Amino acid sequence: HYWNGTCSLKLWYNVSCTSSYVCDDNRGLQCQGLGGIMFQKCDCYNTSYIWDSLYITRQDKCMLKLGYNQSTCHGNLECQDYNYLVCNGTKCACLYTAYWDGTVCQPKRNYTDPCSFTYQCRDFGPVNLICIMGTTVPPVLQCLCNATSFWDDCQQACVVSKKIYQSCTLTTNCSSNECDKAANLQCLNTSISSNAGW
Repeated sequence: HYWNGTCSLKLWYNVSCTSSYVCDDNRGLQCQGLGGIMFQKCDCYNTSYIWDSLYITRQDKCMLKLGYNQSTCHGNLECQDYNYLVCNGTKCACLYTAYWDGTVCQPKRNYTDPCSFTYQCRDFGPVNLICIMGTTVPPVLQCLCNATSFWDDCQQACVVSKKIYQSCTLTTNCSSNECDKAANLQCLNTSISSNAGW
């Protein structure tokens, strides 16, 4: 309660307010908003909290947002969105295009970027990068294609290498090393006019 000439109940979530004194602080609410008094409402006191009645639990209070791999979430707002977490099933996790670095979700790394583990690379289809020792000097772990694939710049993905007698492209701006390196294959010219080979 608060005194307003009479003893009044403190205000709940999303109710217009003029000061935090009138908001139900026992539920973690304070008066906040941008643009002056007209736009102020009772809300959770910082972005680390969520009003839980927006989802299923309905305890009618501000709850600490869930961190990485914590459960049970019912929607994205219950997860630490400021760390780029989303509700995946019942646990807070990164989107499939990101990985957890121990603090925040980071975008998965691109072709030839340094890495320590495959989960840091764009390991999802159709890209399919893995973290392996690269060809740099000195060699370092990089996000690369596996031994039976090559990087296609046009598709921005690893593509399965061509086998013997499969058609291949002699010159292109979009792909390189399309023949199976493990089998020591190269693209040979079969037609001058078509610029194709096998």
